[in-house]
Amino acid sequence: MSVRMVLDTTVLVAALRSAAGASRQLLVAALEKKFELLLSVPLMIEYESVLTRKEHLKAAGLKEAEVKELLDALAAVAEPVVPSFPCWSRSTSATSSRRLFGICESPLPARRFGN
Repeated sequence: MSVRMVLDTTVLVAALRSAAGASRQLLVAALEKKFELLLSVPLMIEYESVLTRKEHLKAAGLKEAEVKELLDALAAVAEPVVPSFPCWSRSTSATSSRRLFGICESPLPARRFGN
């Protein structure tokens, strides 16, 4: 697998609420291991917290146990990762505000999307 991806929680919400559309296709592709899904413990906690909200369960026509079964399936096919923030610093130096807003020094060139 050459493509590695993290699915935003909003993608899973949309995938559960509608069988049509790109979000559902991404969810199915992840479960079929068409790309390498990257997951962390904090992200799984967020998935569970958001997807088991009453409004999402009702809109998707699912029970909480079914959502948890889906999350177990995602965890089974995913590559676990540990988040790190190498540019984060608690210092009060002149560069701390740059770090606060996630402007990190990177050897990779910046890319713009959508333009």
